[in-house]
Amino acid sequence: PAPDVLLVVEEHAQDETILNVSMHFFVYNVSELKFRDFRETQAVTRISLFAFMIYEPYVFIKDYFNLNIYNYKTSTLVDVKPSVTNPVIFNNNVIYVTAGKFMEFNVSTGKTNQLSSFDACAMFYIACDRFITQPLSLNDFQVLEVGKRESKRELTMQPNNHYWLFKRVANTNSVYTKMLIVETKVEENTRNVYVLNFW
Repeated sequence: PAPDVLLVVEEHAQDETILNVSMHFFVYNVSELKFRDFRETQAVTRISLFAFMIYEPYVFIKDYFNLNIYNYKTSTLVDVKPSVTNPVIFNNNVIYVTAGKFMEFNVSTGKTNQLSSFDACAMFYIACDRFITQPLSLNDFQVLEVGKRESKRELTMQPNNHYWLFKRVANTNSVYTKMLIVETKVEENTRNVYVLNFW
């Protein structure tokens, strides 16, 4: 893991009648025990509409409309892209959705390209290094294979197949071959554990 961490400080306005918050972003190097030169401030009115992450050498700041991409080592704004989703790490790059398409920011080249030809929903999940799932309705979802080989499959959940509904938490292993899903049934006070194999 990179020795750099993103620190975010909230500064609330003195006027309590208006909810104005300034978000100050800093990058701290835990190996050298010092702050990097990167400094950024964003003014927001609703803190819940903000998302941010660090992925060396970039800082991604998502506000309500746009994804701002900064190179924190050079303290430069690399790109501003419209985005309806938060940034997500996928195959050592960062993906997000804009204009109904999956976009991929390549952290090696600093360039953004369309990831696939599929239409993208505002909500999606990384299943593994080649597969993305996205809900179509309460019971229907798509599994998209992206990359050199593209394919799409639409599935409907049966009563015994509740993997992607609410009250479920999923984790993927480090090599993206298995997904562990923990399903909580509050009304029955039970938990079910499922393991999905992608290979």
